Amino acid sequence: MRHTRSKMRFRQPTFALASAALLAGCVSDMTYIRTDGRNVSADPALEQQFQKDNAVCSGETERARTAAPPITTSGLPGAVATATLTDALDKVEQTCMSQKGYALVYQNVAEVRLAEFATADVEKRKREASERAALPGPQPGVRRRKP
Repeated sequence: MRHTRSKMRFRQPTFALASAALLAGCVSDMTYIRTDGRNVSADPALEQQFQKDNAVCSGETERARTAAPPITTSGLPGAVATATLTDALDKVEQTCMSQKGYALVYQNVAEVRLAEFATADVEKRKREASERAALPGPQPGVRRRKP
């Protein structure tokens, strides 16, 4: 029976490391895109804004990391605690980036999702324009001619 236990102890960290490696591989296949459908890589100003936004959100994530209690357990409980903390920190970053107008998507569908966001943004602008046109009174951005 002792022999089986030592094998189990060996397998737990191996499983945790394999899980962490698998999750790290998934994250590397993700990228942020703008939710208004504009392509960051096609516009230097948008690229610069993305760098600023990403730096701010990375700072928020780092502040959350330093505020979290240290993980003092080892083995499977430690791996679970680390994975839980990592998930929470990922949520902090994703929420921050979302508030700044970005969505985290898989790289292999980024272009499709960007086009979907662009279409949705055009529809939103059309809807807003028609709602403004239906309002009585002076329209924002429209000047009346003086007679």
